[in-house]
Amino acid sequence: MDERSSSPGFPKELCCPISEELYKDPVLLVESGQTYSRESIEKWFEKGHRTCPLTGKELISTQLVPNYVVKGLVQTWMEGRPANGVEDSHLAKSSSADQAKYPPVFDGGPQDKISQAANFLSHIRSPSMEVAAYRNGCSYQIWQLHSLAKDRACRQYLLREGAVATGALLLADGNLAENTAGLLRCLATPESSQELIEAGGVDRLVRLLGAASGKAREAAALALYHMSAASPAFCTEAFTGMCKAMLAKRGDALVLAALEPLYGGDAAEGAAATYLLNVLTAGPGQQWPDYFICAGTGALPCLVQQLTDGASSSAAVYAASCALTSLAAMPNNQAAVVQKGSSSGKQVAAVLLWQMLTVPATASTDPAVAGVCMACTGFLPGISWALHASSWAAAGLIQALTHDGHRVTNSVTQGPDSDAVRLRIVAPEANVIPQLINFVSSEDAQSHAAGAHALANLTAYRSGSCEACSKGHKAGGFGSFAQQRTQGACPHQPTGRVLASAAPSQLLRLLCDSSDPAVVSACVAAISNLCATEEGQQRIHDEARRSAAGLEGVNARLLQLISWKSLPGRCQDAARNVLVRLESKNRKAPTISLMTLLLLPPAPIAAFPNP
Repeated sequence: MDERSSSPGFPKELCCPISEELYKDPVLLVESGQTYSRESIEKWFEKGHRTCPLTGKELISTQLVPNYVVKGLVQTWMEGRPANGVEDSHLAKSSSADQAKYPPVFDGGPQDKISQAANFLSHIRSPSMEVAAYRNGCSYQIWQLHSLAKDRACRQYLLREGAVATGALLLADGNLAENTAGLLRCLATPESSQELIEAGGVDRLVRLLGAASGKAREAAALALYHMSAASPAFCTEAFTGMCKAMLAKRGDALVLAALEPLYGGDAAEGAAATYLLNVLTAGPGQQWPDYFICAGTGALPCLVQQLTDGASSSAAVYAASCALTSLAAMPNNQAAVVQKGSSSGKQVAAVLLWQMLTVPATASTDPAVAGVCMACTGFLPGISWALHASSWAAAGLIQALTHDGHRVTNSVTQGPDSDAVRLRIVAPEANVIPQLINFVSSEDAQSHAAGAHALANLTAYRSGSCEACSKGHKAGGFGSFAQQRTQGACPHQPTGRVLASAAPSQLLRLLCDSSDPAVVSACVAAISNLCATEEGQQRIHDEARRSAAGLEGVNARLLQLISWKSLPGRCQDAARNVLVRLESKNRKAPTISLMTLLLLPPAPIAAFPNP
């Protein structure tokens, strides 16, 4: 025993607090109730100390009595331990934290494992559990039950013997809660989840989410996840328990805040929080979205981290994408989704919102989703940030929000006024147009398409000149779209702001160079819209002359596009419109009053197997 006591890997519950070695002749210090090895505590007193080493309490009596319970636990542990040389070799090579803490369970046949499970279960149900020293030593037995529960026969035995109800009681002890939560995770079934509810274990697991130990928080989150995945009723109970806990702590009953301690933890805690968020947002989150507000919590950065971290498992990535999609569909979160996380995370978030905005069946935009987005004060700043992070998906969001498709559908729900949205997006403080120009001038095909479509939809502004502009039809009034043709482009409107930028030259360059029908369609639509005024017509004419292809080259390209079958009919008409205006700026050309396009978002994120 002396030789073994100096080796690593002993459970701390069976080690003397003074020597940090296995108990040798364990004795109970009667006055404080703490257990020590006899030799260690006697040396403590010989040095003149009259306090309990653990509690620091002043002692009136130093009476010691043998602790036969702990002595029996040490002997049981020693009997099940492999030979010294084998175990030391195993511990030296093992990288598992659990294997370093406790030795592996003896790998016998099914009956041996069930016998071991019965033995350990009887230990944690002993009347001696009322004694603190005995109870502290039972963490080892619970951990072994956790390991045995991974075997199907043992798991069925433990479920039959009511181990779930016993575990619910043990969750109340902070020293045993971590291993108990791990055991309950392995025992998750529809029946056991109901048993845990009846035993009061839900609230105890929720409290464990705020434990000081990261391992305990992770174990609690995984236990809640597995029980919730096994039973919708348990998921609702977990949701209710987290709401009550946050109402008592913060006064707001926000479920996502209950997982705050895990968001800032290590990768394992983040993954555990992600799994639990997935099942909560897919269940209670659909019925009570107001309790799943992301603002003020670390939920979104945590999910984005799982999506963008190359070390994340496929199950964690799948859970994060599902949870993020569910959260993004909740009106209160749509502004926050594009404001959190890294650049690649914003890209994913923007694509998800883009998918929600788009209604492919009608080549239109969901007016209800668009209305909610524009009502959020933080939405446009979030898009602006994403654009600065070079997220072409943010440009896709802009073109979807400024799409006029809902005006020509039979949808009862009316979305936001597209022109009002355009005015907000091109405001100087948003700095959107320069970022879109960067996309158009980049080397990336996706950026070309997204940037050109966004510019095309922004330049489809039709409400007339602004009230503050001296070029307006009359003071305080708005000219019609047709009247704008004889006016200059208002510098406060989207068309005027785009004309005053480098966008016309970049659009003409892309028009001549690109062979992608989607990009060419967007370019010709944007150029046609810019030609709606005489000032715009002159600017396009001048830029065409200065372009690398020259005016003749641009005209030749437009002639080619008029008969290009890959272009939609409206875009062929737009090419004809621009060609006529470039050939004779004074000739009356047909007006295209609605030239907005809808570039469909990328395919949804590929699904991974359920965790």
